[in-house]
Amino acid sequence: MRTIIACAALAALFVACGSDDDSTARGRPLPETGGSAGTGGSAGTAGGDFPDGSVDASGGSDSGGGAGVANAGAAGAAGNAGAGGSAGVGGNSSGGSGGTGACPGGGPPATYYRDCDGDGFAPAGAAPIVSCQPVTSVSCGAGKFGGTTLKAPSAGSTDCQDDNAKAFPGQTAYQTQSDPKIGFDYNCDGKETKESVKLYTCFTPALKCLAAPGWKSATVPACGDLGDWVTSCTDLCVNALTSPVPQRCR
Repeated sequence: MRTIIACAALAALFVACGSDDDSTARGRPLPETGGSAGTGGSAGTAGGDFPDGSVDASGGSDSGGGAGVANAGAAGAAGNAGAGGSAGVGGNSSGGSGGTGACPGGGPPATYYRDCDGDGFAPAGAAPIVSCQPVTSVSCGAGKFGGTTLKAPSAGSTDCQDDNAKAFPGQTAYQTQSDPKIGFDYNCDGKETKESVKLYTCFTPALKCLAAPGWKSATVPACGDLGDWVTSCTDLCVNALTSPVPQRCR
């Protein structure tokens, strides 16, 4: 009887010990298996490759896969933000190339020069006036105002007397009045040119008395001075008819 009880006790002890070992062999959940969630994160990264940021979760069967999906979604959102940044750069570039000049509308400004007498020429040393709007009035000193020209003063295009509209480069008209600053140099070439230096002559072709108009005196009058200008000959071409005429110059 004692033998039976001892065996039964040993059998019970064996069963108890064997039960602990068998539970491990049967696949009792191990607390460390959750570490595979990191692998699931890789799957989520692959999901982030979808253009719309969606994630294919069909391959994830454990909780670790779920964690990977969440990470993939965050990566997709960051990608979209990056695309927006590129669009912003493009906007800046377009804005920079929109204007080709300093004036509204993209045109360049105009350069004006003082032209106090309005003859279309600027005097030497006239400072340029750069403006997007037309400049029609400028100070000419001593409380006077004048206009402007777009023609810059240069050799052959400089007004020698900006207070007298009759004096400018290329003037062809002769004048009888001297200017206090330039004399009779109305065409601004640096010298005074007389209109006529011819002397008169009387001649008788075919028994007719004719006159070649000119100055009667052997001395040609100076600029602005009066002289006898012969218009015709009389008395068998001995005498000449004259009229007082000022010598005009430019």
